[in-house]
Amino acid sequence: MAEDTHVLVELTPFSLHALRAVNGVVEAGGECALENKVALVTGGASGIGLAIISEVTEAVLPDREASDANFRLLLLTAQAVKRTGKWEVPLAYFALWTVKLGGWLPPLDACSRCGTVLTASEPAYFSRSSSALVCGKCRKPGLRRIPAPALVAARKMLAERLDRLSDADISNAAARELTEVALDVIERQIDRKLKSRALLEPTA
Repeated sequence: MAEDTHVLVELTPFSLHALRAVNGVVEAGGECALENKVALVTGGASGIGLAIISEVTEAVLPDREASDANFRLLLLTAQAVKRTGKWEVPLAYFALWTVKLGGWLPPLDACSRCGTVLTASEPAYFSRSSSALVCGKCRKPGLRRIPAPALVAARKMLAERLDRLSDADISNAAARELTEVALDVIERQIDRKLKSRALLEPTA
């Protein structure tokens, strides 16, 4: 990965307003601004996170006004990326909550097929086709394995604000797993691949 990440994405007023609110994160000018486009040019880590956050926002909320829970989520995430210089946990938090706010989050505490409780010590398995979690007994070939720490991390993210989570709470590995699963759900809902996702290194 190069030291700088330069990604051009379409921005509606919703995400442009939020990202401009985070001083120094977004630069817009000239004809690009008139065309409602903006180049995200930051250090490598920040560039990855902000590029994906922006594309997801435009895909999921193309016509929203900057005044609801999604705007607050976008702003909180962009601030965290800028403050820490890291994208793993902020991006996982953003993707997970985008799925939840969209009404697409499957139950994280029980198998969607047999109802078995998903414990903090055993992995679960994710079906991309149905956006559902199943236990080890109900797994089928081709399902994505989600380690137990990633499920624990997801539950923490749903219970705490991003700015109250520390590096000790959630590992980068667990955050990456959550991001991949949440982006799978988002892509299924928008019925297309996210171009900026190519910036992520594969985790499976």
